Amino acid sequence: MKKTQERPARAAGGGVSGARLMNLAVPVLSVLLAFLIGCVIMAALGANPLTALQSLWIGSFGSLRNVGTTLSRATPLIFTSLCACFAYRCGVFNLGGEGQFIMGSVACCLVATQSGIGGLPGIVLCLAAGALAPALETLGIPPETVGLLLVRPVSGSAALGVGADLITTYGPDSLVGRTAAVMLGSTETTFYT
Repeated sequence: MKKTQERPARAAGGGVSGARLMNLAVPVLSVLLAFLIGCVIMAALGANPLTALQSLWIGSFGSLRNVGTTLSRATPLIFTSLCACFAYRCGVFNLGGEGQFIMGSVACCLVATQSGIGGLPGIVLCLAAGALAPALETLGIPPETVGLLLVRPVSGSAALGVGADLITTYGPDSLVGRTAAVMLGSTETTFYT
């Protein structure tokens, strides 16, 4: 016999049910409680909480530039939180989201500055490096070699340039230099350009 999942009953008049209202009320009340606790602490320290909240509002949303700055600083944190929530919903407990975020950022910056590839291919390469770096760090592969890992299947000459730069920068006896040498010596260009 097949079990069917019952939908929650709606309140009279087609309104929002109590469970949905509670799901909305908990985060809103949490934020309000955090502001209240912050105001109590500021008042206890002798600062004016209203001035602080006004400065917070103006600094975050006072102009179009401030809104852009707020969004650009909040977006990575929001995506890191979404990744942790996704892992939790899948039944996996994920620790180290901040470290993964930092490793992805470092790899993205290294690829952007060291690969010399611009335009849309450079953006795609940076995004792929940012996504792969935390996984590679877990496997013990240095994140500095992500650019080489991504460039090698596409362009052999670009891979030689990136590999030479890695070996020159980090030295032939370093982990990065040895990993780059292994990648250059054991793989072949897949997409010939």
